[in-house]
Amino acid sequence: MVSIPSNTKYCVSAIVSAYNSERYIAGRLQNLIDQTLYQKKQLEVIIVDSCSPQNEGQYVKEMMRQFKHIVYVRTAKRESVYGAWNLGIRLANGKYFINANSDDRFAEFALEKMSDEMEANSDVDAVYGDWLQTEAENDQFDSDTPKTLVNYPEFNPLLLFHGQITSHAALIRKDVFEKIGLFKENFKVYGDREFMLRLATNGLKAKKIPEVVGLYLKNPNGLE
Repeated sequence: MVSIPSNTKYCVSAIVSAYNSERYIAGRLQNLIDQTLYQKKQLEVIIVDSCSPQNEGQYVKEMMRQFKHIVYVRTAKRESVYGAWNLGIRLANGKYFINANSDDRFAEFALEKMSDEMEANSDVDAVYGDWLQTEAENDQFDSDTPKTLVNYPEFNPLLLFHGQITSHAALIRKDVFEKIGLFKENFKVYGDREFMLRLATNGLKAKKIPEVVGLYLKNPNGLE
């Protein structure tokens, strides 16, 4: 279907697609560095700067001087978000992939717990959890801002016709892309839901874990 390098230097590769995200990027990177999986040197962070007119690259390079396991690439022209993810997947050295939107945050244990679930269940091809939603930029889990719980259902492929039930950031086995292909780069939105529909119709399986794994910014200027 598609040739994906089978490098497994890391457990997880997190792909950050950056475009007009200067005010989020430092917090996004710090959140990934604070992951328990990063502390175990098992998390790779790949930033795909999609020819952004802002200065995300400056912040990333400053972080790279302090921290390892970070890869930065800037494209010659603007990519779709799914094109940026695909580029990150091709560069990734992790066993599992997850997209890390620049304006969202993960619970500090999230990537370790999700990857542990995959390690324990070889028949599961993707893992996801519940999310909190906030309207405050660069918010934190322990802040006193109002937050709403987004409770996703257990995996049922039929529900994908009604919405993206596996959240907007599922952890996916890298070899899934070998089996069913990459994300559709011509999609502006809903490419992640189309991918999960393809995953299900190819007989693959996703699983929900009973954890709040992320903090999602309800961003009126974001792609949704």
